[in-house]
Amino acid sequence: MVYFGFTAFFKSSMKCKKMKRNIGYLLVVFFFSVSGCKQNTKVLPADQYHNGHIVIACDNDFRYVMEQQREVFESAYPGASITFEYMSDAEIMNKLYKRELQEAVIGRQLTVEELEALTRIDSTHPREHLMAKDALAFIVGNKSPIKSLNYERLFSNEQQMLNNDNFTFVFDGKQTSLVKSFQLFSGVNKSLKVFALDSIEAVIDYVNQHDGAIGAIPYAKISDEDNPHMQQLLKNVNIISVEKKDSTGRTTVSAASEADISIGAYPFIRPLNYVICNPYERVGTGFANFIFKKQGQKIFLKAGLIPTTMPERDFIINSNGVDVKK
Repeated sequence: MVYFGFTAFFKSSMKCKKMKRNIGYLLVVFFFSVSGCKQNTKVLPADQYHNGHIVIACDNDFRYVMEQQREVFESAYPGASITFEYMSDAEIMNKLYKRELQEAVIGRQLTVEELEALTRIDSTHPREHLMAKDALAFIVGNKSPIKSLNYERLFSNEQQMLNNDNFTFVFDGKQTSLVKSFQLFSGVNKSLKVFALDSIEAVIDYVNQHDGAIGAIPYAKISDEDNPHMQQLLKNVNIISVEKKDSTGRTTVSAASEADISIGAYPFIRPLNYVICNPYERVGTGFANFIFKKQGQKIFLKAGLIPTTMPERDFIINSNGVDVKK
């Protein structure tokens, strides 16, 4: 009995050791399996957002300020490269529909129809990000008798209202997004003189030669006071104000300026939107992140536009007092 008892004990002990060994093998296999899964998971490092090249469609109206954004971004991240293709609003939408480009900078919000059409292409809902606020500025020649525009008259449905004023509206750009942004002149006399020229220089020349002409241009093109070229051009024109009745019926006067745009007093404000159709595009996402940080928002502010987030200002306070030397 002792013999058989010892034999049974020995066999049982061997089975336990074998079981422990098998469990050990299973744990090793499980460990490497988990490690393999972790290695196969596509977790991209942060630096991939700042390495590579992307082409972005951009409205012609924002060439000056977006070139500043590009230069500073590439300087901060030498591994990243951005090429802006500047074109009209219609051309931008055509590129997005064909998926020839995945990201764009436009001067308005996408319509519901555009969002649905873009989503149907690959079931990816486009993302819109408000970067800053631009506006429509009205300019006249220095000798023009026109000092202001009346908002209600501009959008009046009375057929002869504006025509009797004998105004001629001249736009900068034959396919500018300004008209689409504000749906201008959709309800007024079709005989009203409205046409477009090829450049802001051409618009300024025209309003200087015709006292009844009003130039309609993007504020973004004239907002940077440090731009010597714009300073020279603006010497020949005046930015006129817009009169508009508020909710109480009182007439308010505002103009295309940082102050009136920032508080929402000016009626012709439009968004500067960054459209992303492919959220997995790394460099484009990195650029978007840069734009919404302090440095990117400061660039908009310096250019005279109103950033989405007003950058904080740093002050150094001398607690030791002021040393005045005689």
